[in-house]
Amino acid sequence: MKTIIKIFVCNPFMVNNYVLRNEKNEALLIDAGYSNNEEWSILHNYIIQEKLDIKACLITHPHIDHIWGINEFYNKYAKDIMMSPEGYQLYQNINDLADQLGMDKIDILDKSKIKFISEGEIKIGDFCIIVLETPGHSDGSLCFYLPEDNIIFSGDLLFYESVGRTDFITGDWNKLVDSVKNKLYKLPDDTKIYPGHGDPTTIGHEKKNNPFVSEL
Repeated sequence: MKTIIKIFVCNPFMVNNYVLRNEKNEALLIDAGYSNNEEWSILHNYIIQEKLDIKACLITHPHIDHIWGINEFYNKYAKDIMMSPEGYQLYQNINDLADQLGMDKIDILDKSKIKFISEGEIKIGDFCIIVLETPGHSDGSLCFYLPEDNIIFSGDLLFYESVGRTDFITGDWNKLVDSVKNKLYKLPDDTKIYPGHGDPTTIGHEKKNNPFVSEL
């Protein structure tokens, strides 16, 4: 089943928020980094105009630039917000990071409103997704691989010729390298990567050209 991807770049950190839709017009949101009413309206209007049946919001990792908008998402759609249990632990304390960055605090969603996911295959509507646990940029980081489309959403683990920073709380360089080499680099070379920031790339390109985690 062919998945159509719409990218919304939001907030001062230029986070890629992805809306995925299939042939049935079922839709998923990957990350929720819209930070103001204008960004939220653009995304919501797209969902309305395209008559999308929104199913869930999947969180790659709960740094504030990727979860800014999950309250609006939940209040509007009352659909599942999915993250790892370790990610929720980090999310509960995310306002500590907001303070460090000089940002306004956000309201934390209650645990009862979160659906926890871990490594393995999940099915949401007709979407078949393989969840990969990929710590390094932060504990609880997840990547989402769609085998039928051969695409992966890498969050802030792997970028075009770069990788995520590891100087935030729970960041770990050795874990990041291990996640890239033993999870992402095991995928086919022609797998297309949609990162949390910046342009798409492929597994094969990063193996050859990434100066941080190269397999040459």
